[in-house]
Amino acid sequence: MVFLLFLHFLVVTNQDYWEPYFENDKLKISYKTSICNGKNVIVEAEYFVIRIENKTSETYVLNFHKGEHNEYDSEDKLAIILKPFQEIKGGCSNESLELRMFKQTLITNQRKTALNNFKLTNIKVIEVY
Repeated sequence: MVFLLFLHFLVVTNQDYWEPYFENDKLKISYKTSICNGKNVIVEAEYFVIRIENKTSETYVLNFHKGEHNEYDSEDKLAIILKPFQEIKGGCSNESLELRMFKQTLITNQRKTALNNFKLTNIKVIEVY
């Protein structure tokens, strides 16, 4: 019985753990992996889901690229407005599509080797007056 409680605690804790990626005095960016079910039960996809937290009473625009890109590339570039003390996070829904990155396809009882690593580039924080 104690083992089952420990196992449940371990699983729930790991689902809520966000890996810190970037932090300064204004904001914090973290991520975790999430398995998203498609329409077909046999094939699922694993994504990196992004969470962004504004730690201040100011409004900011956050610019960054998902993945490895040069500063002038427009592919996978995001510009996000963060209101004071706002937290936004991605997920499996289409509404949160921008704040997730593909990691790997999962097929029932088989895992393909993940080729994608989590990386954000060209992170810029701009204060809105």
